[in-house]
Amino acid sequence: MRRRPLRCLEIQALTSPTWHETAVKVAGYILGEYGDYIANEPGSSPIEQFRALHSKFGACSPPTRALLLTTYIKFANLFPEIRHEVGPGATETKRTAFAPASHASSGAFAVDFFF
Repeated sequence: MRRRPLRCLEIQALTSPTWHETAVKVAGYILGEYGDYIANEPGSSPIEQFRALHSKFGACSPPTRALLLTTYIKFANLFPEIRHEVGPGATETKRTAFAPASHASSGAFAVDFFF
């Protein structure tokens, strides 16, 4: 696998002012699975990957938010050096990630347990 095209696809697409939710889903999945391959590339550090994904979190639908939360947990596991930022980002948003409010508690345990 070539590293440079992966970085271009995900990170640059997420930092664009215009984006499509499907691109966020694809980026979240690919970075969650293969983000460690590009973590040493300039502009693709683990924290930059997290921030690029998390910047779109608030505008995404609940299924996309669920996928992003899964990616955040993978990041925290793969990159302990960013766990201090990924953990609060995930636990802070878990309350508002899913509607209605009665369903928010169902995902809260898993996130709280991990972080």
